[in-house]
Amino acid sequence: MEGVLSVEDWAEIRRLHRAERMPIKAIARVMGVSRNTVRAAVASDRPPRYERPARGSIVDAVEPRIRELLQAYPTMPATVIAERIGWDRSVRVLRDRVAELRPAYLPPDPASRTAYVAGEVAQCDFWFPPIMLPVGCGRWRAGRPELTADCQAFRGTLGAKVVVCKPADPEAKGLVERAHDYLERSFLPGRAFAGPADFNAQLAAWLALVNTRPRRALGCSPAERITADRAAMLTLPPVAPQTGWRAQSRLARDHYVRLDANDYSVHPAVIGRRIAVMADLARVRVLCDGQVVADHQRSWAWHQSISDPGHIAAARAMRRDRVTALHRPPEPEVQIRALADYDAALGTGGGVA
Repeated sequence: MEGVLSVEDWAEIRRLHRAERMPIKAIARVMGVSRNTVRAAVASDRPPRYERPARGSIVDAVEPRIRELLQAYPTMPATVIAERIGWDRSVRVLRDRVAELRPAYLPPDPASRTAYVAGEVAQCDFWFPPIMLPVGCGRWRAGRPELTADCQAFRGTLGAKVVVCKPADPEAKGLVERAHDYLERSFLPGRAFAGPADFNAQLAAWLALVNTRPRRALGCSPAERITADRAAMLTLPPVAPQTGWRAQSRLARDHYVRLDANDYSVHPAVIGRRIAVMADLARVRVLCDGQVVADHQRSWAWHQSISDPGHIAAARAMRRDRVTALHRPPEPEVQIRALADYDAALGTGGGVA
């Protein structure tokens, strides 16, 4: 029985089938897998993922009772819940389930974000972590290129091949480096840019002009050559490859999420709940249960706090409501008298005519 296909093998199978037009039987022989595995990889538009089969828990049977207690008393300790439901198993298992369920019954946590005035306080430290961090889509390791899982998934969806050039290899990278030199000599001089969008707009307009000029090395213009290139390219798959940056976490009390050294505000109503952060080159969006709770223009500066005025106002209102609730006097106790007392006072005798 074959295990789960790795993302790298899945990507290579799709490349051999789409780009090399290799038959399934030959791919199975080259990759050392069964033909059914090859067929499944070719039919799959997404990279394989290992998912452990869901297993039941001993807490499942008492979860409805736990929810009833949390509905009435959201802050009830797990030890008290264990006593109320007659739990005689490991309290650690019960405590984990209570911690998972409790945020759904607690009132929204008051938003809080610590800020300091410039020059008010400073904290310094040195850190030299003994680790290596991947910062790109691929690298050379042990004499062979190594791609990240995200890059393997991208190329596998397209059925393409990625070639990682070695450092200091002018024969392999000379073409693109000459293009960079051309941009620095012909495009950048004398130009000013208001931001990334303005840079891209000016570059696109300039390329639309210069790509129509004939090149001696090509014998034609780049605009003429791209037509032949597109005719030889593979068609795009029915499902586009996943791009951008995605992550999931639980929203902290400061109701901000960090992306690329910048902080983006999120509506404080979802503090303590699971959120999904999605970003591309233009926008940063945050979703909770499928609903958009933050939508910002992406900032390419560093160490910035991007705040939505609506999020700030909501956080201020939550803090104000909490202070009001804490200082509200308790409701006076009103005695509930028996109906017989009213009958005696009115002289009705409580009888039925």
